[in-house]
Amino acid sequence: MSLCRLARKNIRTFATKRMKQFMWIAMSIMILFFMISLQFNEVVAGELGTTLLFQMCFYTLFIVVIFICTFITYKMTYSLLQVRKEEIKSYVAENRNVLCVLCQEQLFIYGAAFVFGLVNGMLFLKLFTIIFIRIAGIQGINSAPITIYAIVVVSIIMIVILLLTMVQCFRFVQSLQDKNSLHFKKKA
Repeated sequence: MSLCRLARKNIRTFATKRMKQFMWIAMSIMILFFMISLQFNEVVAGELGTTLLFQMCFYTLFIVVIFICTFITYKMTYSLLQVRKEEIKSYVAENRNVLCVLCQEQLFIYGAAFVFGLVNGMLFLKLFTIIFIRIAGIQGINSAPITIYAIVVVSIIMIVILLLTMVQCFRFVQSLQDKNSLHFKKKA
């Protein structure tokens, strides 16, 4: 069985945990995209003003949201790896192959969640613009343009989080190797 097939099989086997991870990542991307798009919309910035207090609150909230997204993603990956510890120990494969399977699983989940989150973020941005801003009575906003800047910033943030989870997988595989070598030394 190829590593790619094994990764897809593992995603199906742990579908509920992976679905939670997928939905969390997609929701995080959607929220981050929405926040960045609103911040850099000229009309919204003009209406709200460029007050220092607003910018400080926005950037503080943005950093807090990034920290929360990173922390919860780390904990979700950690719990999934702990559940799969015995399964991974039972693989008769080299550590780099196990690491490759885990990283491919992460890439599949993050790739799909990234596309899903961006599409939903764009739709939510349009919905917010059309309904909520008009209800609030802010005049002059007819649309919220999708900015390349927002897509790039969200992409960079998610790539960093993806790399952190891959490092987490690497450390997990290393810890299994250390425990296995200790176990074999005790038997010897």
